[in-house]
Amino acid sequence: MSEKRAELLKLIKNGESARIEFKRSTGRRTDAAKAVCSMLNGEGGYVFFGVSDKGQLPGQEVSDTTIIDVVQELRRIEPPAFPELEEVKLENGQSILAVNVPEGDDLYSYDGRSYIRHGPTTSVMPREEYQRRLMEKVHAQNRWENQPVPDGVSVRDLDEGEILTTVEEAIRLGQLDPSIRRDVETILRGLELTRGDKLLNAAVVLYGKSDQLINSAIERQNILNNLYAVEEIKKATQIKGIKFENKTFLLKNQIAAAVAKEYGTYPKMILRAHSKKREARQVLIELSYRLNFREKSLMQLGDELGGVGGDSIAHTHKRIQKKVKEDKKLSRRVNRIYKEIISP
Repeated sequence: MSEKRAELLKLIKNGESARIEFKRSTGRRTDAAKAVCSMLNGEGGYVFFGVSDKGQLPGQEVSDTTIIDVVQELRRIEPPAFPELEEVKLENGQSILAVNVPEGDDLYSYDGRSYIRHGPTTSVMPREEYQRRLMEKVHAQNRWENQPVPDGVSVRDLDEGEILTTVEEAIRLGQLDPSIRRDVETILRGLELTRGDKLLNAAVVLYGKSDQLINSAIERQNILNNLYAVEEIKKATQIKGIKFENKTFLLKNQIAAAVAKEYGTYPKMILRAHSKKREARQVLIELSYRLNFREKSLMQLGDELGGVGGDSIAHTHKRIQKKVKEDKKLSRRVNRIYKEIISP
């Protein structure tokens, strides 16, 4: 049995969930496409054809026509998404068709309606939730740092040495191919700091020779917790923090990613104020406090971590500190995450 086949069968054995959906056959591909849409709007997952609601494996015949029918149904999802399809052969001669749905990065709809996942069920996304997500999407596209720089600002105003240092460090860490082109324009394009032939404000924030190129210090500080540019550079270079006014800020998403990895969940699941991942959420707050308390107020940390009050941050900090002293396993876990975050 191949490793991939064993992995898929194990997922099926665990039953339906927010990330797993069973369909008896591709005759129910319309409902399956709605489930795919809901998973794209959530955390991704799998839709399995040839599996009963109770997890039994009768399978079905999978031909080229079967796959074409499923693909055509999925094409009714907007914006276009391209889940992977994989056939799993069963001992009875039939097959299971697995649809591997990635976590989406947009607001998706099927036949003009958006869907959301609630546990093992799929439902139409409530209007309020749809409007909230739509506004978030529009706001992200129109954020100051994502806009083109003013006329008169060009690549010449950026610190070429700093840009090349970013690439050299990424190569040293094995994150980039040494043969990569090293002209500044190519690097900036690869980091998505340009749009067409125009620089974005984010490029000037990160690499500008002079702070006078930025309209205000507030705009520069606002980018410190924005995923758009900083996270792209982090992914490429493993930069552990962003310097601003001689202080190093560790981004909430950097800390959340490390905690989520340790607890086998997703960063956004523990960044929520009412996360069901209680211990992971508490550890996130504790590490955010430990790593940033000298540079950020409790109120600032609370705003970043789901909009909770500063008093809630302080209370959680004291609570988890007590638990760490009493629970050696938790103490080792927190220290392991901490070292991963701060290590070069």
